[in-house]
This record gives sequence, structure tokens and C-alpha cells, in this order.
Amino acid sequence: MQIVIQIPSLFKKGYFFRPDFSFKSEGMKKIIFLMLPVMVSTWVQPINIFINQKFASRLFEGSGVTAINYANTIYTITVGVFVLSVANVIFPRLSRLATNEESGAYVKTIGQTLKSTMYLLIPMTAGLISLSTPLIRLVYERNSFTPFATEITSKALVFLSIGMLGFGFQTILNRAYYSMQNGKIPMLSGAIAIATNAIFVRFAYR
Repeated sequence: MQIVIQIPSLFKKGYFFRPDFSFKSEGMKKIIFLMLPVMVSTWVQPINIFINQKFASRLFEGSGVTAINYANTIYTITVGVFVLSVANVIFPRLSRLATNEESGAYVKTIGQTLKSTMYLLIPMTAGLISLSTPLIRLVYERNSFTPFATEITSKALVFLSIGMLGFGFQTILNRAYYSMQNGKIPMLSGAIAIATNAIFVRFAYR
């Protein structure tokens, strides 16, 4: 559907799509070469959630998994609205600056974006941590969702919120590397993030 919506404007600009399934062109080879590490780096968040759920399944007779899922919903909405929106907006500009080799403006744009992200996420993180319990109560606590469920879900939200600033910085910097057609660094960063999360969760479980 997202592609269909863009077709009329592409036609107006004189672009006409012609299917080409040849993988021999240099452009297609380059796309595939860049696509693989990008795909791997996008698996970081789902893998981390899976790890969290795996350990949470041993807590509170399995209720820990539900708490993680509910907390992650609020966390994902929050970072999706703010962090991912900023990252998607800044990516075309970074790509253009990288292509034109405007290194000064490129570095300045990254610095300003990271600074804005920090100013946005620090108070947001503090707000989610301090208001986690009333927020979970307001959104979820009804019917079979008990006060105990609110308590453990709010704790899960607190732990997720602690990593919000790091996630924001990582997302912005990943876009910066993608704009330079470098997918290896984000992939390595993602692997480190997964390992760090697994160690932290293991330590917290003990």
C-alpha cells in the first residue's frame, strides 16, 4: 500500500517502473551487499525482546512475559513516535550531504540531531520512570489486569526506559552510517547491544 500511494507522484516526475530481475548489474550487487548487514541490524530489537521474554517466562508463573509485552508496547510507541520519526526525517539529508561530500555540514547535522534527541529523551525517560505505575494503571488496569500486573508491568517499563537514550543515539548513528553506505558498523553495534542486553538480563534475573 505504501508503494501504491507513491506511484502517481513518481509518474508525474517521469519515472516508469520496468521489472528487472537481473542480479548481474553492479547496482544490484551493491544493493544486496548493503542490504544484508542492514537486515541483521534491524533484528536487534526483536531479538532483545525475545531474550527478555525468555528470562521473564521464569518469573511470576509466566506472567513476566505478559508484563514485558505490555511494557514493550508503550515503549515501542514512544520511541516510534519520536526517535524513529527523527531518524527517518534526517536520513535523506544525511544521504545528500554524504553524496555531495559536504563533511562539515554532515558532522554538524549529526551533532545537532544527537543533541536534540538527548534533550527530548532525557525528560521523556525520567517521565516514564517516575510515572510508570500510574501510566500502566491508566492504560491497562481493568478486568483481569490486576494491581499486581500493574506493578510488574511498570517495573518492566522502567527497565526498558533506561535504555531509551542509548537506543535513540544508536538509531541516529545507524542512519548516519547507512547514508555513507556502511552497514558493517551498525551490524557490529547491534551484535554488541544484543550481547550486553543478554548479560544484563541474566544478571538481573539472578
